[in-house]
Amino acid sequence: MFRSIVAVFCCTVILASAESFADNIPAKPGVYKQEIAHSYGTDDGLGAQEVQRVSLDPQGQVVAETAEGQYIFDGKNWEKASIKKYHSRFIDQLNQSQRKIRTRQVFTRANGITLVATQNGLFEVTPDGERKKLKFDDGMGRSWATSDVRGVDEDNEGRIWVATLAGIVCADGDQVKTYTGQDGLPYNDFTSVHCAEDGSVWFSTHKGIIRFKDDQWAYRQGKRWLPDDDVHNVVVDAAGDVWVATKNGV
Repeated sequence: MFRSIVAVFCCTVILASAESFADNIPAKPGVYKQEIAHSYGTDDGLGAQEVQRVSLDPQGQVVAETAEGQYIFDGKNWEKASIKKYHSRFIDQLNQSQRKIRTRQVFTRANGITLVATQNGLFEVTPDGERKKLKFDDGMGRSWATSDVRGVDEDNEGRIWVATLAGIVCADGDQVKTYTGQDGLPYNDFTSVHCAEDGSVWFSTHKGIIRFKDDQWAYRQGKRWLPDDDVHNVVVDAAGDVWVATKNGV
């Protein structure tokens, strides 16, 4: 009986000392990893408030295209630059034969084949200039990307991601997977697609941006994240920073 009482007493003393020690530790605010948004406009060196397109040059620098020219981000502000814009022979041919066809996004794969997203569908162009129209069958009797294709890009596994008003297509060779609102897609009025090195796929829309990674959707919209919800396109740099071109800055 005596041994039991001593054991209980000792435990009580130890617990009381621990609680007293914990009370004496000063509380400090923690530091947690989070997403922080910064906006840039004419006050930061851009020639115009609306940014038509944002991209990465061969050195990985961020380039913003405006009606007043192209600007490179130096880490703090934007400096005007002279960079040749990409303009494919295929686009010239389409403009001549179909007049005001609207080209949404152009992407050249590692094998030299260029994919062009247009209002008339998705086209494939070889280095020799031969072209054909693509479509994707989902196995349920539906053909995707036959018209009104908003964007196209390729991820680091060689899969093609296509944004259409009907939803998203992911084509891995002959395997086709589609995503709509029933699969959790938050919005579908797309303007471009960008595949990042970390495996995430980003979609710009007329009402914010969407990230898809590990079968999870994330939606960014509103002043907390963007200077304007009407987004022209989005890119991710080597550091993982997301750059968004909007009607009211970057």
